[in-house]
Amino acid sequence: MRKLLSFLLVVLLLVSCLSACAGREGEDKLTVVCTSFVAYDWAREIVGDTDAVSLHLLADGGRDMHSFEPSAADMVKILESDLFIYIGGPSEAWVDELVQKNELKNTLALLDCLNGNVKYIEHGHEEHTHQVVDEHAWLSVINAALFSDAIGAELCLIDPANEATYQANLDRYLEELSSLAFDYASLGASSDGKTLVVADRYPFRYLFEDCGFSVVAAFSGCSAESEASFATVISLAKEVDEQGLSGVLVTETSDKKLAEIVIANTKNKNAAIYTLHSLQTVADPEHTSYLAVMRENLGMLRAVLE
Repeated sequence: MRKLLSFLLVVLLLVSCLSACAGREGEDKLTVVCTSFVAYDWAREIVGDTDAVSLHLLADGGRDMHSFEPSAADMVKILESDLFIYIGGPSEAWVDELVQKNELKNTLALLDCLNGNVKYIEHGHEEHTHQVVDEHAWLSVINAALFSDAIGAELCLIDPANEATYQANLDRYLEELSSLAFDYASLGASSDGKTLVVADRYPFRYLFEDCGFSVVAAFSGCSAESEASFATVISLAKEVDEQGLSGVLVTETSDKKLAEIVIANTKNKNAAIYTLHSLQTVADPEHTSYLAVMRENLGMLRAVLE
């Protein structure tokens, strides 16, 4: 990130000033900083009611992680944290530079937990295509369990006094994730081989491949590309007709215009628009949870497959 080097000095000065001040708030607590809502929520589930940890979410207030840029205050939080949790994808290139230049040790890049099983998106056209990491791994409930387990392990390392509590909370949460993963797998098994239609950007690759769904989407990933060709529109509309789908899928940030055009080109023109939440933007993190959103997504998928 271009601005990073220019204000790292400012950040370091702020850190020095804060250190010189009399006792920061919650000095006796461990500080865990997360760049994304999903990591924040998983950590929150594992920490539970213990008061030994102070959790901080950087991309709060509905800010999209794709366009998020940290402030100087955000940098201070990261540099002072006892544990820094981030996704580790292309949208967080600024994190890699920050971690390397400051030699941060207590960090957890969640994509590293996949042991090479990261999916890629083809970008470009014809001979100019290239692969980009698909960072939306959190939408796989199976991956959510892996990530939660890794977060639990890190919390136990920095706070061994509360290890038993963290492990108990983690075990309970993993049971809930396992139950939800089973529900998704069951839906996939009972879908009669139907192909889902996504008239929008496509962050759901990890989730849909877990379920065994076939999918056609207007775009290959979450690029800035927003205009679908006429051929793409006709192809999506034809798929809705042939599969007998009750609707098409969009993300929570969609203006639904493309979906409406696709539906207008179907035979019956009465398909519904179903919204799946990608958890990239969460307006009210304190009253939202990963499990709640993914259960809502499951309901939407059931509806579109009816």
